[in-house]
Order: sequence, then structure tokens, then C-alpha cells
Amino acid sequence: ALYNKKEEFSKQAIKEAQSFGDYVDKSLYAREDFTHLPFCTIDPETAKDHDDAIYFDRENRVLYVAIADVSEYVYLNGAIDKEAVERGFSIYFPHKAIPMLPRELSENICSLKENEDRLALIFKIKFDKSFNVIEEELVEGIINSKRRYSYETIDNFLGGKGEKDEVDETISEWLFPLYEITTHLKKSRIKKGLEFLSDEIRMTLDENGELKKVKIEDETPSHSLIEDCMLLANKAAAKMIDFGIFRVHNEPKVKDIQELLNDLLFFGIDVKVDRNNIVKTFKEIQKQAEGLGLKRYIDKMIIKTQQQAKYEAVNSGHFALGFEKYTHFTSPIRRYSDLTLHRLLKSILHNNQKFEKFILRNIEALVVKISELEREAMKVEWDFYDRKFPRWAKKREGEIVEAVIADKKSLPIAKIEDEIVGARVFLKESRGEKELQLFEKVKVKILSSNIATTKIRGEVIID
Repeated sequence: ALYNKKEEFSKQAIKEAQSFGDYVDKSLYAREDFTHLPFCTIDPETAKDHDDAIYFDRENRVLYVAIADVSEYVYLNGAIDKEAVERGFSIYFPHKAIPMLPRELSENICSLKENEDRLALIFKIKFDKSFNVIEEELVEGIINSKRRYSYETIDNFLGGKGEKDEVDETISEWLFPLYEITTHLKKSRIKKGLEFLSDEIRMTLDENGELKKVKIEDETPSHSLIEDCMLLANKAAAKMIDFGIFRVHNEPKVKDIQELLNDLLFFGIDVKVDRNNIVKTFKEIQKQAEGLGLKRYIDKMIIKTQQQAKYEAVNSGHFALGFEKYTHFTSPIRRYSDLTLHRLLKSILHNNQKFEKFILRNIEALVVKISELEREAMKVEWDFYDRKFPRWAKKREGEIVEAVIADKKSLPIAKIEDEIVGARVFLKESRGEKELQLFEKVKVKILSSNIATTKIRGEVIID
């Protein structure tokens, strides 16, 4: 309510979504038929919408990245589209989502469901024997995903665990060779770009909506596999346009880097700036931080120096990924940026210059709006977490928890690293003789918790 975000859609949008039914009759479409191929989806266990599916043709070394063809159902300036452009993004909470599209689309006809024919935009990406990409082709097709997997299941398969049926065995035959390729690609990618330890948290609530547990989302082999497949498709899509919608990330400002280096001296990390290769500078910082056992914390300091990634009509590269040209293609169910790109790519595929010009007529204003909506969606999610933590802490006033000093420039702030991870505690300033140090591990007593202001207050306990 604070951000004027709502789950409900207009009656007109719902009717429009329902008009498409809940199944695809492939005989009605003049598209390439890939329904015989053993595609699969790999998502979080709780996912209800499935944007992407993959398949790897081992014999010809061709990766198929199939993305839900949402633009086939969401017409530009239609009832659904008018609401989607105002929402911009789906917003995800631990217990539910506020979707960008009506659930009749996002969780039904658009979602690449198991054993259901679905329309897709598919990149066919061919590799040579050295795992270099030598050919990319975008086609409109129809797929039928043979299995819906969770990340955990794929991690088990890749680790040689878990029971398999006939379908699992068929998929595993191409999954392992694909994992070998994506592992190689990731190593090559990290040479040019940056990689940070994940600090994304996953919150679990009980049946009453109370905080049950919080954990940091681990980067696992299955995550890496899917991530590099999606990066390949996003890069391939970016090559097809010279003007439109790009995902850009500019280099950090020199003054911000210098400030970081000054702060790092306190930890004994001394690095000189290579202005011709900022990535190299950051990698040297990470190397020294790892040696001190501080990489997770120093990574957060490096991230703070970064400029925010955004959408722009003109390409200027992606600094953190180390890509010269990049865009977002793989999540049209939950990002309006991707849906816009799909329309643009289809106009190029069909050589429909009139529609292409129509899409691009206000693209500069649209990319600014989408970037603002992205920041807003992130704020809503953070705000949700910031309200769950104080409600949890209210019942634990007087208790002592493990924490780490996360900020000491103004009022000291500690972050809890106990059974609950990530909650901020605003500390009393005094601590006797000893001054608090950044990233120092401390014991914190929870003094009070104000749910209305979302503030948890505490004090450091000296042993």
C-alpha cells in the first residue's frame, strides 16, 4: 500500500488474459516444432511461473534457450499491456508474488509448464569443439518441457545423487556435457568481469506470517548452469539491435574507488588503481581480502562503489559482467524490459519496419521509466524484510545474538549473523574504552524493537 502496488488487475485485463484459454494448439501456428525435444525448466522449488527452458543437442553442440513468448499474448497498448507498463516488474515476497501480468498468463498459458505445448522465442547457440560460440539464431517455436526441476534436484544430479526415471536419464545425457561447457564459459567470463559472493537472502515465514528462518542464498552448480545459459541468450539478443533497450552498467567513478582504497588500508589491503583496468584493481582487492578471510564483507564494500545498472536506449556496455553489449531477454513474464525487447526482435525477424519504428518512438522515455520502476520494486522487497525483522526482534528483547559491525560512519550498525541473518541493529554509541571496528564480530543484546519505524536497537556486550 505504501508504494501503491496491488495484486488485482482490471476486469478488462483479466478478460483479455482469459480469452487465450489454457492450452496451445500447435496446428494453429506456423512455427518450428520442437515439442519432441527433451527441454526442461530449472527454477526455485516455489516458482509458479517459468520463463525459460533449456535443451542441449550434444551431437551438433547446439544449446537451445527457449523463453516464453509473452508478446504473443500481451498486445502493445492492450488492457494487459497498459497495466504491465505501470507495474514494470513482478515483485516477490517469501509467501507470495505481485505479478506484472495476470496469473491467467504468468502462471498458465505463458508459463513453460511440464508436458504442455507452449509458444517460445528460442535462441539456438552453436559451439565449436573449444566451447566458443560460432553461430546464434533466433527462431519462433513451440516447445514441450518434459520436466520441471528445482535447483536442488539438479545439484543432486550433478553431484551423482538422486533417483532418476527414464525422463531424468534422457535429460542427464545432455545436462552433464552442457554443464562442462557452462563451467568453461564461466571461467572465461570471470577473467574479464567481476564475481561477488552472494548476499541475497531467502526468508521463510510460518503459517502466521511470522519469520521462521533466513539464509543467504548459496551459488550452486545448478544456479551457475542456468545463469550462463541465460547470459548467452541475453548477449545474443543484444547483438541483434543497435538502438532499443540495453542493460548497461558504467564504470565506477574514480573518486569512489579512491575512497574505497583509503578505507581498505585499515584492513591492511593496499592496492594501486589501474585506471586502464578497473576490473583488475577490484580482483586484486578480492584476492587480498580472501587471504584475510574477509571476502564476503569486502565484496559488499566494492559493490557500494559501483554505479547502479540501468536500462538505456543506446548501448554503453556492462562493466561488472565485462560484456561490450548486453540486454535482458530471458524474463518477459516478470520484466517489462524483456517484453519490450521481444517485440523489437520479432519486428526485426519479420522485417516489419513500421512496427519497429512504432516500438521505438518513445523508447528513451520508456527505459528511464523502467529503470525507476526497477528501483521501486527493489525498495518494496527490502521494505518487506525491514518490517519482518523488527517483528521477530520484538519477541526477543533482552536476548543476545551474534552479529558483525556493518557500518560505523554514523550511528554504528550491526548485522545479525545468527539463526536469523541480515537484520540490522542500531547500536548505542558507547562501548567503554574500545572503539568498534568495521566487520568486527560482536555479541549484541536486543534492547528494543519498534515495528512502526522498523528500527531494532541494541548494545554490544563485552565479554
